[in-house]
Amino acid sequence: MTAEQMKLYQGDKMKEFRMTWAKNLAAEIEDKKTHTKTWRKVDTTTWNFRPFGSLVVHLGGWNDPEAVKGACTGALQCLMMGDPFVKIHPQTKMVNFAIAEIGWSEIYDESWTQTLTYLKNNDQSAIGNDASKTKLKGAGTSTAEEQVAEEKSTKNTGKATAKGGGKKKKKLVKTTEKDSAEKKRHQMIFKDAARVKSKVTTASLRAVEIETEIQKNGKYAWARNNEKGDKLIKSQVSSLKNDMTDWHRDYMIAIDLGEMKKKYSIDRIAMELTSFTALEKKVDRMKAICDTIVEATDLMDV
Repeated sequence: MTAEQMKLYQGDKMKEFRMTWAKNLAAEIEDKKTHTKTWRKVDTTTWNFRPFGSLVVHLGGWNDPEAVKGACTGALQCLMMGDPFVKIHPQTKMVNFAIAEIGWSEIYDESWTQTLTYLKNNDQSAIGNDASKTKLKGAGTSTAEEQVAEEKSTKNTGKATAKGGGKKKKKLVKTTEKDSAEKKRHQMIFKDAARVKSKVTTASLRAVEIETEIQKNGKYAWARNNEKGDKLIKSQVSSLKNDMTDWHRDYMIAIDLGEMKKKYSIDRIAMELTSFTALEKKVDRMKAICDTIVEATDLMDV
């Protein structure tokens, strides 16, 4: 404001000018308060390597039949899957088995945020002439000026989009539909892979149980060193292990896909799970062979 303009605002006029300026500034400030609450459940499952004796003691001790049985089951599953579930300790040379220690943690956060936003007000002005209006608007902080410029840019962009007609909107709908279809495809892949993963676990455990029975001098003894007995089972298990990649093995020990998604892109995961799902026929064949041996043994035992 120039010296001549200052002379025009003396006494009551100056007071009125200041009051008007204060009201305009208050009208240009938007006060927002945000209250945020978040809750997360974090998977903290770890895989610890233990020798068989340590595993039995960890699960309850040698005097606990359930602990011994559980340790045998876990060790056999690790042997079926091979590396990286089984490791030889570099110093003791003992066989170590990867056993999951299930765990999770819950995280709760609560926060409050207050935000003051300076908005441009075109309808009110502190003084009458254009020069003074410009001076008053320029009295704001540089942050406010940048925000006003950004709002102008946003408005101009909105107008250009509106003038463009319905073509851009139609294209946006197509993109959304494509993304939705891709998401459904990935969900189907995840579902199929989870089904096959369950089959692999069940079939592998069944094969181990039958091989264990075959080595005993019981009713399964006929299948020992038999082309249609334990040799056939071992052949199927070996074939399945050879077809599984390191990625497939990592997926087998993963509790969920959360950790995998942190390490790999969604496209890589979809590709790897598709190849994993292709193993379903071999898994079904291995299960069928086990069922046939059990049925044949039951017939012989009658």
